[in-house]
Amino acid sequence: SANKPKQVLDQLAESLNHIGQKSENMLAVLSQIDKVRSSGGEQAVSSVINSAKQIFDGYFLDVLPCSAKEALQGQNNQDQALINQSGYPELLNKIQKFFYDNAFSIRIEGKVNNFIGLLETHLQDSEPFLQRFEKDIETYDSYHQKILNDLNRLKEQYSKDWTSTFNSYSQKVQNNIYAHAQTYTELENEADKPSFVQKEIFIVHELQAMLSKFQRDKSTDLVKYVQQQYQHISQSFERFSLISQLKPSTIMAHDHGREIYKNQDIDFSGSDAESIMIGGAAAGVAMLLLGPIGIAAAAIGFLWSKSRRVDKAKEGFNQQLETISNDCQANIEKFIDKLFVQHQQNLINHLNQEFSHLYLPRNKCSEIFKVFHDLEKMKHEKFDRVHFQDFILGNP
Repeated sequence: SANKPKQVLDQLAESLNHIGQKSENMLAVLSQIDKVRSSGGEQAVSSVINSAKQIFDGYFLDVLPCSAKEALQGQNNQDQALINQSGYPELLNKIQKFFYDNAFSIRIEGKVNNFIGLLETHLQDSEPFLQRFEKDIETYDSYHQKILNDLNRLKEQYSKDWTSTFNSYSQKVQNNIYAHAQTYTELENEADKPSFVQKEIFIVHELQAMLSKFQRDKSTDLVKYVQQQYQHISQSFERFSLISQLKPSTIMAHDHGREIYKNQDIDFSGSDAESIMIGGAAAGVAMLLLGPIGIAAAAIGFLWSKSRRVDKAKEGFNQQLETISNDCQANIEKFIDKLFVQHQQNLINHLNQEFSHLYLPRNKCSEIFKVFHDLEKMKHEKFDRVHFQDFILGNP
């Protein structure tokens, strides 16, 4: 062959035409190398290999001498030295390296590229989701702060409303004190005095009605506000289309359209506010009728002049009005505090529930961002072929 290199190359070109193109993944095997070795020794073998490499330069990955005869004899005689001399082991090693390993590497590389392509596709598809996710986080934080601000403002307003309401009642009582104090001191029957004080001076029934109405009206107003916020929150966190396609059971089972806030009565049992509202006022009036002031007002007729008795009665009634005012104010504050604590917790729980049904609890949202950050980072990292191969094959 070395004497006719052009003829050899022409034959090679004809063979390559049968497979359609020149291949860059070929090995050249110089067969019957034992004949070369027997005629000229290892020097002749090296000369033949060098000549072949010059002729076939650029066509083959490597040129390998091989003697099937020596390989067979070495195998039959269990002569490892003869097997090694035949070139058969080296041929197997080159086949493993250039054919099997290379082909597997190409397959792994293809899977890596496919994986990166999938990452790119999913990241692009997820971009609208991330934008919506960030918007919903802002909505959540905004609603959370709005709830706190609104309820604090309403709480302050309720306290001012009570002050204004009681001032109106207090003005009536003060007018009654100055209008009826003298009549009170002139009552001869002591049994008539408690009823007179309740009806004519402190108009207890009006105080009781005022307390009940304030509690009822403010509870109703707050419930209306909470119902409005429930609806706004439910409408603000709608299912995202990509999430809906996944059909997670927790999301699909949650019916946002039927979320209706139901008011629950405030439970004051077992608390310091058991005497709230009517009870507190009645207790204050009872102290007026049965306590030291009432006794003093009945006894001063023996010690003072008529005008002095009237002044003393006015003084006692005004002191008791102040006591009733403080008692009612303290109980109203307890009522307002407990009312707002319950409704604020209900609203915050609803906000958390609506948000969590779509994503995660607000304090765990960083975990979602981390997933997408890791995917984006993975897309740009250079894959370790061995580790990815183990991943594809499921090796531990």
